Amino acid sequence: MLKEGGEILAEFGVPEEDWGLGTGLLAFVVTRLATVFKSGEIRSCWRRATFIAGFALAGFPVFPKREWLLEDGAEALGDALKSCAVDDYLTIDGEMPWLLIYMAQLMPIRELNILSPFADTKTIDDARKTAEGLLARWRRGDITPPETMYALGLAALAARAEVDEETADLLLYVTLFAVQRVTHPVAVLPVLEALRPLGEKAPHRYAVALAAASELATLGQ
Repeated sequence: MLKEGGEILAEFGVPEEDWGLGTGLLAFVVTRLATVFKSGEIRSCWRRATFIAGFALAGFPVFPKREWLLEDGAEALGDALKSCAVDDYLTIDGEMPWLLIYMAQLMPIRELNILSPFADTKTIDDARKTAEGLLARWRRGDITPPETMYALGLAALAARAEVDEETADLLLYVTLFAVQRVTHPVAVLPVLEALRPLGEKAPHRYAVALAAASELATLGQ
């Protein structure tokens, strides 16, 4: 596994000094998951996978269940709250293993982004529409932390796909609330790096995300 993981990292241009034992193993696991996620049954779970990945990227090992939420919040999240085939690979007893948190740190590398297998044109279009729906709800004053993590997952899904400037701007805008809620300063950099491809298409909005990250209370601790 270590040998193959190192070969994978080398193929994707990761400097050898950055490989390490953990990174090599993570690369091995992620590439195996990518093969599984390309199957029809798993691909239909993209909303659930995106929801879980958003929490992982922000450093939260526990994500909410439907019964924990108010009715309107649960309705806004919709299918993202429904367990499906992807749960067998990303969760243990309804919670994320720390391995997934670490795998999320590799998401800035396109080939090692656990959401890459879902990033086809139709799914990205559906993700944009979902983000629009969340934003419309938030403008009415209805916003919950789980929704912001979902928005972060939607942006991470689209970051390495072909999206236009308008879509990139929208997805970066809906991530601002999630950026302000990351668990630890260490988690901020992977989040910003994962969003950077969108920032190349909507630099002004990305600058706002950087400003939001700079205001994290945890940065002063």
